[in-house]
Order: sequence, then structure tokens, then C-alpha cells
Amino acid sequence: MKPLQASSGDLTADRRADFAEMLLASGEPAQAAELLLGALELAPRWAAGWFRLGEMEEAAGRLDQAAQAWAMTLKLDPADRLGAALKLHLIGKVPAAPAPPSAFVETLFDHYADSFEHSLVGKLGYRLPDFLSQAIREARPGRFRLAIDLGCGTGLMGERLRPFVDRLEGYDISAAMLSKAKAKG
Repeated sequence: MKPLQASSGDLTADRRADFAEMLLASGEPAQAAELLLGALELAPRWAAGWFRLGEMEEAAGRLDQAAQAWAMTLKLDPADRLGAALKLHLIGKVPAAPAPPSAFVETLFDHYADSFEHSLVGKLGYRLPDFLSQAIREARPGRFRLAIDLGCGTGLMGERLRPFVDRLEGYDISAAMLSKAKAKG
């Protein structure tokens, strides 16, 4: 999948977007949106910029303008890696989809991969892989020929399974998560 473009590709548009972020942070979302709209005139095909404009318009309480910005995001990025359809649903402009777009989930976890384990294990005390591996060993001691970890993430469960399986296969929607899991062996 083509990576998201954090930069507009236009230095002037990027500077205006930076100033818009400062206005938003100082509590002026309407002015921030106006400035970002000017940046988007210079870089009209910048999907991430349109998405951010939607967030600024939403913060300013201008939901119709937010919806227009998110609709433009979807036009520029039909895979919806940013989750514009979810935002449109949250403001009541479209019905809920049965599931979030897979490109959005992939992008979300690709960006989360570097801090995933720290958040899950370090901050939340996540220990399910420990409990599951212990339950598996108690239920059936010995080795397994194959273990398949669906939704393997960074390989937390795979680390626990590796000592008693001959072959371990991990599958995940996020390439960045798979890279972390693969590095663990």
C-alpha cells in the first residue's frame, strides 16, 4: 500500500499547515481551519490535509464543513487509511459501516507498532499470552508441529509459543507489526 503523505509536498502549504496547528493548539479552531484551507489551495490533492481540516472544522463546531473535508479525503483516498468514513459516522452524516476499513486498521497499527508492546504490556499490564501459553502446556504437554497466530501483532504470543512448536506462523494486517514479530524469530 502506498504510504500516507504527512507532508503536502509543498513547503509553503506545509508551513501554513504548521501555523494552523499552532492556532488550533491555542484554542482557535475556526482560524486554524481557515489557514489550513489556504494551504489546501496550494496542495489540493493532500488527503491528510483534508482530513485534518475536517478535524479543525469539527473542533470549531462546523460539522457541515467537517463533513465536506472528510468527503474530499475519501475522494482522494478511497481506501480510507485515515478513517474519514468513521468520522463522518461520528458526526451523524453517514450510517455506520459493518467494520472499519481494513486500510484504516492497517495504517493505525502500522503507526502504533513501535509503541504497541510498551502500551499494552508496560502501561496496561497485558498478560494474556502468559496465561494462554500456560493453559496450552497444561492441557497438552509436549511439542506441537505447527502453531498459527492470527492477528499476531508484534509477536507477544509467538514468543511464548516458540519454545514448544516446530513451526510458528504469524499473520497480521499490519506490515509494521509483522516486521516486529519477525524480528523476534
